[in-house]
Amino acid sequence: MKGYTIFTGVNGVIDICDKINIYDNTEMLKIVMAIEKGKIEWKDKKIPGWLRNFFKSI
Repeated sequence: MKGYTIFTGVNGVIDICDKINIYDNTEMLKIVMAIEKGKIEWKDKKIPGWLRNFFKSI
């Protein structure tokens, strides 16, 4: 699953980063989600399948 491997280390950096932006380049590069101070903010109405699958797996 493309993209899923990116998230294997994200838990370790959430606590040390002020903000993490998650981008999707399936069609064209765009920001789809941000994590700021441990809270998720959706930046796009359409959630990519790889990101949806990731959340189902955790």
